[in-house]
Amino acid sequence: MQRALWGMVTPELRGVAVSWDRNYIKARFLYDMEDVDEDVEKIVSEVETEVLADFDKSLTTEFLAQATPMPIALRADDSEWWAYIRRE
Repeated sequence: MQRALWGMVTPELRGVAVSWDRNYIKARFLYDMEDVDEDVEKIVSEVETEVLADFDKSLTTEFLAQATPMPIALRADDSEWWAYIRRE
């Protein structure tokens, strides 16, 4: 995930929360904006493609772009860890 994020972090990206099990990876990309746009969706898709390239074909992924504008607090679920978090 860290390698896949290289060059993909924009100023609006507040955090990336990730969870996984044996054959499944979920990532939530939290953006400081009211609505995610096509450019953001494309970035998230590119990161997902980079992650998939590092694993077996049986891996399932779910990468989501979510609008989480300030001052909404960033929260990771109990099963998630922060792959990236912006200093705020």
